[in-house]
Amino acid sequence: MQDDSKLIRNPPNHWDSMADYLMKQFIKSPVTVFNKVNLRKPTLTFNGSNWSEWESAINWTLQHAFLSNKSFIGNDNPFSVMNLVQNQVVTSLIRNTLDSALLSIVKSGGLASSKDLFDLLKLQCKRLGCQHKLILVEKILKFASNRQPASKSWLEKFGATVGRYVLQMENYACNVTFYVTLHCKENSLNCCKLTCRTLEFDSSFTRGAQ
Repeated sequence: MQDDSKLIRNPPNHWDSMADYLMKQFIKSPVTVFNKVNLRKPTLTFNGSNWSEWESAINWTLQHAFLSNKSFIGNDNPFSVMNLVQNQVVTSLIRNTLDSALLSIVKSGGLASSKDLFDLLKLQCKRLGCQHKLILVEKILKFASNRQPASKSWLEKFGATVGRYVLQMENYACNVTFYVTLHCKENSLNCCKLTCRTLEFDSSFTRGAQ
């Protein structure tokens, strides 16, 4: 019969051994741990459109490896708790979960620190996100300039044209809202003179537009 009193007297030893085991598994094969923790196994795309999903996957992997319930993302320096070996393993994890085209850019930069690498990717993805928004605004303005009455066919065409840009950015937030000033001609959108319009897209709308 198991002596429960030993479990009560020595929980730290059990906890430490579990933490050591998880860390050894992570150091041995960080990508294997990443894939086990994240069933979807996200790879950061070249345009950074799935940044939030990938960032969360990295965070969950680090929480698992370090046996911690604290987020490693959003802190001032989430990599400060890592020693040299752990830092190198995290760098390897990041590199091995990037799109091949994005990886070639990262390699050319010669960054070895996991923190520097993560910060570079975050900055790059934010820039690309802004580019997608500008493209979407341009598409909407083109629709606004056409003198076409609102109809089901017009809505389908609108959704097919701009929907894919919204889908590329939907991982940045549950709802992607754009405030676009549309200088429309009279009746261009089957309405009176429209000077400002708020367009809100969510996942259900964009999926329906595909």
